[in-house]
Amino acid sequence: MTITSSDIHGTQYQVAADQLQWRPAAYAIVIQDGKILLTKQHGTFHLPGGGLDFGEMPEWISLNDLDSIKAGSTIDWRKLVKGLSP
Repeated sequence: MTITSSDIHGTQYQVAADQLQWRPAAYAIVIQDGKILLTKQHGTFHLPGGGLDFGEMPEWISLNDLDSIKAGSTIDWRKLVKGLSP
């Protein structure tokens, strides 16, 4: 079985399913004044967060991204909403 994957530039690749590696990731959903905070990277919008490195907790990656995006803001409520696993 092969999977069609694409990179940030839209280039598509055929990858054998047994060659894929699972990498955990964490994302934050921040709602303020009825608006959702998004980041812009490579011309597209995303939730703040991303892949986890070995030993990182899901809460840490999202908080690190939020600190760099919302410098000077105070986030007073943090909660791991749901964890999904393949």
